[in-house]
Amino acid sequence: MTSIRNNAIEKSQYNKKAWSIFWFYALLYITEINTTDLIKKTISRLTKIILFLDTQGDLMNYKQIESFNMFMLYGSVTQAASVMNKTQPAVSRLLSELEKSVGFPLFIRKRNHLVATPEALLFHKAVSRSFIGFEELKRQAKAIARHQVGEIVISTQPVYINTLFVPIFARFHEKHPDVCVKLHDDGHKEMLQRVSENRCDFALGITLNLGFHTLDVRPLIRCQAVCLLPAAHPLVDNPVINIQQLNGQRFIELHIGSPLRTRVDHLFLEAGIYRHIVAEARTMQTVCNIVESGCGIAIADPLVTPYLDKSKVVFRPLIPTIDWDIAIIMQEKAMLTNTERSFYQITRKEIGKLNTFSSIKKEGTNP
Repeated sequence: MTSIRNNAIEKSQYNKKAWSIFWFYALLYITEINTTDLIKKTISRLTKIILFLDTQGDLMNYKQIESFNMFMLYGSVTQAASVMNKTQPAVSRLLSELEKSVGFPLFIRKRNHLVATPEALLFHKAVSRSFIGFEELKRQAKAIARHQVGEIVISTQPVYINTLFVPIFARFHEKHPDVCVKLHDDGHKEMLQRVSENRCDFALGITLNLGFHTLDVRPLIRCQAVCLLPAAHPLVDNPVINIQQLNGQRFIELHIGSPLRTRVDHLFLEAGIYRHIVAEARTMQTVCNIVESGCGIAIADPLVTPYLDKSKVVFRPLIPTIDWDIAIIMQEKAMLTNTERSFYQITRKEIGKLNTFSSIKKEGTNP
């Protein structure tokens, strides 16, 4: 009687442990939105196996499955017991209990050894896939604890791809080499829409024309627009460019609808100043390239100035000023994972290093 009670207690403890391990990793899947497909499939398989066996009234446990897996891998009870650091009778008992639980023969008994049945071979395919997934679950759990798993989805405007994002990504990758960063190169409107619809974790962009969007905007740095002039332009001798001096000048502009273009249009309209627009482009990089060719002047984001060919283009402060913040933009009340928080902190630190020119000023906002 005592032996039966002890066996029942041991079996109950095994089953509780199996359930605890399963639900622990299932919870990781549920709470980590970027869990891999392999983990999802593994949990699905384990759930089906558990529910099926539960309906049979005799729930198998993890040790039984582990013994079966080792037996199928090594071909004998003796070797399986050695790998598991158990006695041969203990492994034989676990295999017998599993065979009883599943309801179909797993082994043909020949003298002093077991031979797997065709059903066992079929069952082991599912078991081996689940074990591979289970090991991946454990690896993922450790990686999550070290903030080294998953992905971050970022939306940013084209002007900030090379000027800001590349150094931020390089620093982040050093710290989180196994985290995939997915970058979307979006216009300002598309960027805000992506954040609003929760199709990215962060956006990195300017605070002009936020419009109706209710978002969490965290300023990083303050910028003032600069005037780009071909090196041979008559106005290059002026230390500051007043917009009154730009009447009738040939201009290279961003497309209508971009926040900076909208602000420039409004500023010149209010001042009653005409500018001759000879070209429009989607990206600031293209605008700069056309200015370098000598075809016209432009009003630009100051972050492009380190990348200009100084033999072809000069830049000057503009009066009156056009100011904006570069900010991290996310959904209101967003709950950040540790990995996302790390990206945010690295972004603040890297952008805080920008002190190359007077039209860039650090924001005093706390993290």
